[in-house]
Amino acid sequence: DLFLGSNTLAPHFIDEEVDNGDNNTCSKKKMVSVSIHPESIFQFYSRTSSEDICLARTCLNPTPISPFPEMLNLSKRNYGSIPRYYIIAESDEALPPSMQATMVEQNPPYKVITLPNSDHSPFFSDPSNLVDAFISIALEPIE
Repeated sequence: DLFLGSNTLAPHFIDEEVDNGDNNTCSKKKMVSVSIHPESIFQFYSRTSSEDICLARTCLNPTPISPFPEMLNLSKRNYGSIPRYYIIAESDEALPPSMQATMVEQNPPYKVITLPNSDHSPFFSDPSNLVDAFISIALEPIE
């Protein structure tokens, strides 16, 4: 399990639970979403300015858990027909480059672009180079 079952990522999240709806105070609750643990916030924004971290904190919401364990069956005819790109954030402390490399290996993209000075949130930590990466993707000839 590459994501929440991972020893690398799991400690960064807090489980969010909701009641199963039967109004029984002894009823079992089920996990429906995850949130970034407050003590882990800097691993997601290690190269981001403190002002942008404050902004990011106001925008963060719990993430639904249901998509994480889902296995997808993707066909080469459909999913494989679209050129995909992966942008590696080399200074990402939340999703280390070794884990990003595993993701690339397990689902090879058309091209990999590396942002050496980016943390997990390149739109804050390295926006100019992220824009340059997007422009290079947009200008890439389609084969």
